Amino acid sequence: GNFHNILLDNNLYSLSNLKSLLEKYSIETIITNSIGNFFLIIKNKKFVRILNSFAFGGLYFIEKKDKFIFSTREFDLIKELKSFEIENEQFNFYINAHRQISYLPFNGIDRRIKRLPSGMSVSFPNKKKFIYDFYFLKNTYLYKKNFESYNLILDKILKSYKKNIKKRITLLFSGGLDSTVLFGKSIENKIKFQTLYFNRAMKLNICEMMVNFLSDKYKINSKILNQRSEKLSKKNFLQSKKLISHYNIIGSPKELKYQDNYTNNMVYMSGQNADTLYCVDTFAPNTYSITFNRLFAIIKTIHLRFFYTNIFLRIMSNNLILKIFGINKKEFIKSKIKNLMFSEREHVNWFYDPKKKNNKFYKHRQKYFYKPLIKILKIKDFDKIDHIKLYKIISSVKWFRFVINAHLYFNELGRFHRSNFITPFSEGPLVNYFSNNHVDLKETILIKPFQKKIVKNTLGFNFLIKQIFLRLSVFYKKKYRLILKEKLIQNYDNL
Repeated sequence: GNFHNILLDNNLYSLSNLKSLLEKYSIETIITNSIGNFFLIIKNKKFVRILNSFAFGGLYFIEKKDKFIFSTREFDLIKELKSFEIENEQFNFYINAHRQISYLPFNGIDRRIKRLPSGMSVSFPNKKKFIYDFYFLKNTYLYKKNFESYNLILDKILKSYKKNIKKRITLLFSGGLDSTVLFGKSIENKIKFQTLYFNRAMKLNICEMMVNFLSDKYKINSKILNQRSEKLSKKNFLQSKKLISHYNIIGSPKELKYQDNYTNNMVYMSGQNADTLYCVDTFAPNTYSITFNRLFAIIKTIHLRFFYTNIFLRIMSNNLILKIFGINKKEFIKSKIKNLMFSEREHVNWFYDPKKKNNKFYKHRQKYFYKPLIKILKIKDFDKIDHIKLYKIISSVKWFRFVINAHLYFNELGRFHRSNFITPFSEGPLVNYFSNNHVDLKETILIKPFQKKIVKNTLGFNFLIKQIFLRLSVFYKKKYRLILKEKLIQNYDNL
């Protein structure tokens, strides 16, 4: 694959340093803290083991005639099987669900096909048996939770890209906070890049304003593709959100077929996955929620974000507190984990069903997601789980439910366009940082304060205040144009 570097001891190492690093760190720690899209094969007399990097799209495999066959494409294995089998529940969910939760983490669409997702390893002790392992749990290199650590990791990842990627990078620049961070870091590290923005929202929305402002200020080659339909009524627009979100997505083959300086054989950089790893993603309103609808959605779901905070996890895992309130700890934690798997009350789910106990979809999801994950994480007694272990479980669920599918999608898209997609926020070192540092209450309320600080340091402005001023500037320009137009009409005869 595309291996770039290993980030340990605040230094970037190459493969030539692997032997010396193995004297100090385990292979699990090294792969956890690696940058790049690749997989590693370890083979000896006792077993074969395969480890996927965190940014890798993943592998599929099947067992056939006493051997295992691997591919990066599920379609190749369907051809090997010479038939196609799919359960109705999975098919219905796949067609209707948000694109990034529609896949099962450990199975293909055909249940005979097994999946080895990003950040996972599989061992084969013999020709009949395979064992999954979340190797990240054996990582021993941890970061302190502070801005300096976070900023250093992101800097090193961008430096690794600059060193290893020779083609010009196209930043998929949405004008949102995360892609603005990547814009600022690219400027700071003097990376040659251009930007591309797909606008599916309203004309001159705040994201487009930010794209125009920064591209003009730093003289960056920028292109905006408008995907919105002016003919859609508000009612039809709202009804079409689900269809648009599943099929007409950023970087779809149709959308990337354009000319100028944006062609095949490119490297596209995306801010995808930052929200998920920061644990606030899917409670935030989606792209199509605008104006007051967006504000109301934020207020309505903000209490759900508290579920990820350190203080709440401590309460959830405290036997005495739960006993005082008469809560069964085992059932309570299990229900919360399952809710995450089913995406309940989140904007990515259109299936919310309060009667889920009798729903075939929930049972299917529980069989192929919940039970395998609990087995891989080796959880035997929920009564003994503390807040640290609980956070790792939650991080794992969010990873397997959402992030691995973004990588899979980008892998397929890259194959179609003969291009590469890079996602800095889900490179190994940052996954390591986020997964071992709990979100505190202040972060949940302020929402990604480290990101806002990077924008301030690299681009010189407060992100939220700049958004307000951009909105006001457009409002007053429009008002001024209307006044001028009215004056011209009034004085038409004299002109």
